[in-house]
Amino acid sequence: RYFFNADTMREISRVTSRLYPAVFFADMLLTPNCGAAVGWTLLMTAVLGSVGVLVGRLMLLPAAQRKLFAEGDRRVLSLHRLSPPASPFASFMRKEFYQTLRNPAYAFGYFSAAFVMPIMVYFCMEIFSELISTLVLVDCNLEIAVFLIVMFGILTNTYCASNISRDGEFFFVLKTTPVRGRTAIGAKVVFCYISSAFATTVSVALVGGLGYVSPWQAVYLLIVTLAISLAQICFATRRDLSRPRLKAAREGGEDSATVSVLILIGLAVSVVIGGIALYSGLYLKLRHGEVVGDAVAATSVAVIAAVLLVSSLVYLFKGLDKKCYELTEGGI
Repeated sequence: RYFFNADTMREISRVTSRLYPAVFFADMLLTPNCGAAVGWTLLMTAVLGSVGVLVGRLMLLPAAQRKLFAEGDRRVLSLHRLSPPASPFASFMRKEFYQTLRNPAYAFGYFSAAFVMPIMVYFCMEIFSELISTLVLVDCNLEIAVFLIVMFGILTNTYCASNISRDGEFFFVLKTTPVRGRTAIGAKVVFCYISSAFATTVSVALVGGLGYVSPWQAVYLLIVTLAISLAQICFATRRDLSRPRLKAAREGGEDSATVSVLILIGLAVSVVIGGIALYSGLYLKLRHGEVVGDAVAATSVAVIAAVLLVSSLVYLFKGLDKKCYELTEGGI
């Protein structure tokens, strides 16, 4: 109710009151209809369980029989067509996708940022915008948006911290392929950037669509935040290559130290960027007007983003093939 008006709250109440089957669990805890809710929940569980067993049998038994008795293998092979050969970069991208999708921890780390980040940006933008405009009567929505999107982007985009380590010992197999190391690692960077760019774009679209920033400010905000996001991924990938923890992949996790360092450095960067932007938005606008404040804020943030992006790209790709070739078991 602190974020939505009365009409929105009534609509949310109306929808959730008919949101089956979640409403049954609410009835168990909050209403006198506990007995009926338990009965409907048990019935729903039994029906869905029966459907699951039936579907599993229909899918599993024929496949098991074909494998066991080798029936129809020739027919299946005659119908199967090999996919056309793909480029090495596309092959590595496909490998990254399947590796992420088949591991629940990796899939959660990769896809969660795309859904969580825009929600956090929206709620915090509402709070900070109203707070600052009430206290100082100055429009600092662009500066607030820069700070929030950069900060939440860094906090949620931690999947890149294990770009090398999550391959485990398979990374040494990649070294034997006739492909340059920058091709394999470039695919990792691009794959991580897809999720990050999607979350950043949605966040900027929300901020712009709700009227917090103008269209040209939204374009500027998108360019700056995408550059900082790519810089973070490049930095995290090269740092993981310099200090890989390949055993973490074997144990089914990731190195928490690398994630912690990435978050700490990222928070420091976001505080610097946000501090400069808010200083320009508050102090300079009050002293010298909105034109000067907006110009200083936009120029400062753009320069910092450009420096971070260029530095991270140089840090990642300088001597990358040699670094990949020199990585041995001692780096575990």
